[in-house]
Amino acid sequence: MDAAGQWDAIVSPWRAVAGRHGFRFVKRTVERIAGGHRCVDTLASGASWLDLAGEVGAVHGFRSATLKTWIDAGDARFSLETIGEPLPRPRLPGAAGWFAAALVAPLMHKLAPPDARPLPLRAPEDLGKAIAKHMGELLAIAGRPVVLATLEERFAQERIQAASRGSSKR
Repeated sequence: MDAAGQWDAIVSPWRAVAGRHGFRFVKRTVERIAGGHRCVDTLASGASWLDLAGEVGAVHGFRSATLKTWIDAGDARFSLETIGEPLPRPRLPGAAGWFAAALVAPLMHKLAPPDARPLPLRAPEDLGKAIAKHMGELLAIAGRPVVLATLEERFAQERIQAASRGSSKR
């Protein structure tokens, strides 16, 4: 089975949950990396985007679900992000993989503020909880969600946001 077929077998239950919450498939990206392939399925629902990411190869499995919506707050535009991370996390084989999974990742999560920590995804159904959390936060924000109709518009918005972050650091 090729990398896209392997990825489809891994991600299809997650994509099905997203579909039940109104997300539609937009694009799949499969790129070669050291030890395998990095895969991302991009889905959209209204103004919100969902990236389901993972790897096949040396590290094998679903890595994260990232929900993102841009908000127009009058004089500025910002993004609301919700990140979900599967448990157990896929990891490299051997001692380095054990070290990263058992020590580094939990420490990084503890150092992050509680509202910035990824939501645990123990099963595909937990993706529904992440979607509900994201939509609830979206409703609580004063601002208008920006509907980006195409993937190209989304990438353009991400470049603008990255450039504005870069100029504010100077």
